[in-house]
Amino acid sequence: MTLNTENPVIEKLQGVRFADVEPHPFEIKEDQTSVTDIIGGHYSSAEKHMFNGLYFVAADQCHLMARVRVPGGQLSSNQLREIGLIARDLTTGYIQITTRANFQIRHLTGRNAYETAQRLQAVGLHKIGDGANNVRNITASPLAGVAVGEKVDVSPLIQEWAWRVTHDPDLKGLPRKFNVSFDDGGPVRLIEDTNDITVYAAGERGCDRFRIILGGDMAGDLGVEVDRIELISVLTTIARVYIVNKDRSRRKKTRVKGVLDNWNLSSFLNEIEFILGRELTKVNTTKEGVQQAPPPRVGIIPHPQPGLNNLGVSLHMGSVTSEQLLTIAQVADRFGSGELRLTVWQNIVIPNLVSESVSIACSMLNEAGLKTIQSNLRSGIIACTGSNHCQFSSTDTKGHAIELADYLESRVELETPLNIHLTGCSNSCAQHYIGDIGLLATKIKVGDSTLPAYHVFVGGSFGKRHSLGRQLYRALPMEKLKLRLETMLKFYLAMKRKSESFQEFTARHETDRLIVMFNVPRSLSS
Repeated sequence: MTLNTENPVIEKLQGVRFADVEPHPFEIKEDQTSVTDIIGGHYSSAEKHMFNGLYFVAADQCHLMARVRVPGGQLSSNQLREIGLIARDLTTGYIQITTRANFQIRHLTGRNAYETAQRLQAVGLHKIGDGANNVRNITASPLAGVAVGEKVDVSPLIQEWAWRVTHDPDLKGLPRKFNVSFDDGGPVRLIEDTNDITVYAAGERGCDRFRIILGGDMAGDLGVEVDRIELISVLTTIARVYIVNKDRSRRKKTRVKGVLDNWNLSSFLNEIEFILGRELTKVNTTKEGVQQAPPPRVGIIPHPQPGLNNLGVSLHMGSVTSEQLLTIAQVADRFGSGELRLTVWQNIVIPNLVSESVSIACSMLNEAGLKTIQSNLRSGIIACTGSNHCQFSSTDTKGHAIELADYLESRVELETPLNIHLTGCSNSCAQHYIGDIGLLATKIKVGDSTLPAYHVFVGGSFGKRHSLGRQLYRALPMEKLKLRLETMLKFYLAMKRKSESFQEFTARHETDRLIVMFNVPRSLSS
């Protein structure tokens, strides 16, 4: 296949599965990197499966995108700096942090693909098995190892599992949407609802024992405790059982939850123990979710060591420029330990900052256009990629997220953090169903025009207060949506109980009652 490096027109490649490739991309050595074929304008068979995280997306067939996997969201300032330089030197500088806590570098041309791959590999990224259809990024507590109150540092386990899923031949059959997360039991927790497997620390601090949740909710608690030494072996066995029993015929049933729908948890556990050749330590299952309270995301976050702080940095709805990345790397080197963490809330944490330097660090970040003060509204808005870069999205979610934040912040002052999740399609990459307010994109006809609009959900939550959002309104165009959200939030502020969150407020009212209450004119709810 010939590829014009300036304006490529290629066949759709999104449907190819890694498990069907011979040789499997995990087995391609570095000196066989097939991206080199792009330079000469040709694809090798391996390149058709988009090795090295470089691939085309249907919404932009003129450019490549690099999805840079960052296991656990943990990377060094040197790695962050190189990503920023790649974006500056080889693209328009457009970079995103996803809800899986990894990077997406966009607007790469074919002629720059090889250099991109080489530069990523030179700083320890994309050594093997990092393609479009590979297992999604492994997520973890963003403050693993530097959190006050964490039970165990899960960082070594993250790296061990990241190596296993790209080197164990038994795991070649894992689909790209196979999500695994590690929770350290500390104050900044994870969203287990979005994962196929969630591992979380159990017992007292330092006990090195873990519980396992399958399928994204507490009903999937395996009812076992596993110690650190055997954990990766158990996870590998779970993955093997899943691969053999997954339903390939229906896309929505290909996740672990789909297997559990057809095969009860007890049978799944029996198969795990049969393959392991031993029984696992049984404990009572729990209905209490991992998440206990809205996590701090932006600003100073406590550190277990006196004289040090962690600093959460808010990005522009998950988007960041190359120059901003270079500034963050500089701050991490100058005032911290050269470490950085990406989060599933699409922001960055700089750990281990010396207390005396926090104000200077914040000033440098603020001058670069980055925020270091928590906003109870803006800091909790999450948006998927949107229609500018995704063929499935019905709207420009990121642009609309910024528009909503600007509008609401100028009119409503919240006392507690609020989560608003905007997602462009039913695949729900931004997880609208677990937001305090969830917005699912659609389109409506108004005369001869087609306008972007959103269905409105309320009351979603995860963990201890697990709940799926309930739909209140259908297909509100942006101007009506802004007014409706303003009314909802003002009514909530006027009628809530002391210290009651928006989610708690909506949870104690039936759907029909909420619709009636939220229809109060803005003048009455002000």
